[in-house]
Amino acid sequence: MNKIFSSSHQGLLSGRVLFLCLMLLFSACNINEEITTALPPKILLDSETGIYTVKVGREITIAPNYESAEGATYYWTMNNEVIGTSPSLTFISEEIGEYYIVLTVSTDSGTDSEEIRVDVVELEIPTVSIAGMEQLTIAVGTQIQLNATVRQTSLPTTIAWHINGEQVAEELSYTFVANNTGAYTIVCSAHNEDG
Repeated sequence: MNKIFSSSHQGLLSGRVLFLCLMLLFSACNINEEITTALPPKILLDSETGIYTVKVGREITIAPNYESAEGATYYWTMNNEVIGTSPSLTFISEEIGEYYIVLTVSTDSGTDSEEIRVDVVELEIPTVSIAGMEQLTIAVGTQIQLNATVRQTSLPTTIAWHINGEQVAEELSYTFVANNTGAYTIVCSAHNEDG
């Protein structure tokens, strides 16, 4: 038996198929749930140039900020060796030079890397010299003008004159007067944070 569909039946059938397709399409989308994808981590250095400077024998702590780094792993490497696995790194070197360190941060969403340069520079220890004599014999009551010169540094430097271990002045020039007979040891020293 052959069934013949009229055009009204065909329109009804195609309408039902269209309705069924739309229902399947809308049921696949859940409007109430947010669809989010996690962002890869991002390293935010506190140095715009990525260059840090420290003096020889002194510590420097490099502590970047991070975005999207929840549950991240951290690798600090230098010369292909891991030197740290925490969010910050404390670095020290007894040798002057440039050190290149790579920081890599990884999460399930991706990885970020930054190359950091640490410049280890020499200490700025002031040196003092006193023009003139190392040993003098003078009469009681005689004045001697002593002048010190100090090598300039970029650090604030203090000067101190001592006689037999007791501090007597804090200027580059000092006038010594021997009020009594005896031996006097006069020392001028300069000091800053480096030595």
